[in-house]
Amino acid sequence: MPRTRSMVAVGAAIFLVGLLASFPARVAYRWFVPENVLLGGISGTTWRGTAAEARLDGLYLRDFAWRFRPLALLTARARYSLSARSPAGPVSGDVAVGFGGVVHVSGLRARLPLAALSDLATFAGVDGLLDADVSSLTLADGLPVRAEGSLEVSRLVARQLAPVPLGTYRAELTTVDDVLRAEIRDVAGALDLEGTFEIRPDRTYLLAGRVAAAPGAPEGVARQLAFLGSPDADGMRPFRFEGRL
Repeated sequence: MPRTRSMVAVGAAIFLVGLLASFPARVAYRWFVPENVLLGGISGTTWRGTAAEARLDGLYLRDFAWRFRPLALLTARARYSLSARSPAGPVSGDVAVGFGGVVHVSGLRARLPLAALSDLATFAGVDGLLDADVSSLTLADGLPVRAEGSLEVSRLVARQLAPVPLGTYRAELTTVDDVLRAEIRDVAGALDLEGTFEIRPDRTYLLAGRVAAAPGAPEGVARQLAFLGSPDADGMRPFRFEGRL
């Protein structure tokens, strides 16, 4: 019986691979792609194809290409290698979907305009260039639950603080005891910053740390930071924000 089941599984996998190799991408797009993903100029198959343009929520991409990775079927995942270009630079990585719709991203390399990533960035008046170097990322129900890698934001603009760029800031991503954690530090710029951002399994988050205006910061930055309260012995002002995603 186990041998029979193995043969059935292998046969099903071969059938699926053959179907993907020949199934037109335009048909698959109409049937399976979520409404928040828009593709234009589609050619090729579900195995390998391209789209001249793509829009993922608010993020615009061009020269979007995909290639199926059949060996991932052995781990019960459908995996694709993706590449594209954002208005800020190249984007590439592997995306796999497993049971329950859990999404696994690996080898993500991307340069993206920060304001295009979410409604939150636009609402907060935040902009800049995001460089992502993420070796692994797992999303469940749209929530990042595990990650390893780094994020760096350059030419950061936070209009609540100043209308001019505030410099470059970096976050190192790790996961400890099922808590996704980002250690945030300034690299160069108008803010001396140290903090952490955590996302917990119950979808609560915590952003906490200390910040101060660096020497030569734009006029008004120190005045805005004063709303955080009194500085500590190092001249830095603590901050803490928490809520639920």
